Amino acid sequence: MRQRTGHRTYVVAALIAALALTLFTIPHVLPHKLLTDKLDLGTLTAHAGSGSEWINIRLDLESALTWSGHSYTVNGSGPYDYVQLKCSIHVEFDNVENVVIDFIKIRALDHLDHSYHTYTLASNKPVSSSPYDGTFSTGQMSISVHFNDVEATPDDQDRRWIRYYIAVRVSGTGAISGETLTAEIDYTWFNTYVYKYASGSSPPGGDKISSWVLAWPGASLAGLIILACLAFWWARRELRRGARA
Repeated sequence: MRQRTGHRTYVVAALIAALALTLFTIPHVLPHKLLTDKLDLGTLTAHAGSGSEWINIRLDLESALTWSGHSYTVNGSGPYDYVQLKCSIHVEFDNVENVVIDFIKIRALDHLDHSYHTYTLASNKPVSSSPYDGTFSTGQMSISVHFNDVEATPDDQDRRWIRYYIAVRVSGTGAISGETLTAEIDYTWFNTYVYKYASGSSPPGGDKISSWVLAWPGASLAGLIILACLAFWWARRELRRGARA
């Protein structure tokens, strides 16, 4: 009888522990509402060198807008809370040594007063082989913090117009000539976002996401700790009961 009680105790404890682990895992497995759209100017290219010494670069641009409640509409859709700007770069070269991505920068410029903030996505990044592919981003930025970075000024309809420009430079040394080759894209406009505060709006497409899934992961961690303690307490109590039996 004691053996059956102990076996049942460990089964119950394992189930409670599994429930606790599930509570901790679900908020990380189920993604936030993430929408990705290609920007207006999808691809940029640049070339340096000639003959047997050359560098080619290609940029693919995109952004992501994330909803986790209600905050701002962007170009009339939304609302969203976070914005992310991303660049995928493809580099090819031949007979060029010490190839480096000198920088990838995105400049966010306020359309009204021309204040701006520059985000450096990459700096002095070595490119060891050809072809090379890499993806760089600003990371997920709170839209309100983004406004503070840019010092964005609202217009008479409380909209903030932010224009985005990208600049890239890749350089290296010709293996034959010893000359410096530089493939560069100077600041080039690729997109404009119009932001407007949208308090109380519903998420895009009417989709719903439970607020507990979007809660700070600390809440699920607290639940994990509580349930784990409950599992050990239950097991200890059952073992004591079994010992008395």
